[in-house]
Amino acid sequence: MGNNISEVKDEDGFLLLKCMSYNIRFNNPDDKGPASWMYRRSGLADVVKKFEPDLLGCQEVLQDQLDFIQEELGESYTHVGKPREYNRQTKEYWGTTCGQINFNIF
Repeated sequence: MGNNISEVKDEDGFLLLKCMSYNIRFNNPDDKGPASWMYRRSGLADVVKKFEPDLLGCQEVLQDQLDFIQEELGESYTHVGKPREYNRQTKEYWGTTCGQINFNIF
């Protein structure tokens, strides 16, 4: 679990783009106590809201986690990405959540 934030500035030092990556670690039912998603999820929301990245890249995201992220960040962010399937019941999402400014998605 961790995050990294980068900023892209122009030659005059004006901020053009703020990007964040966050490995949220999948919601493992075997995790107990502070390692469980129930306890980690508010920290994710707090960090994203604090830094307000234009692009947020997440790894190891399961459907319930994606639902939480979208609910917490509201309509100002949009998820872009496709899941990969471990089996017919489990899909892990990777991708980018875009927000704050307009992006053309290809």
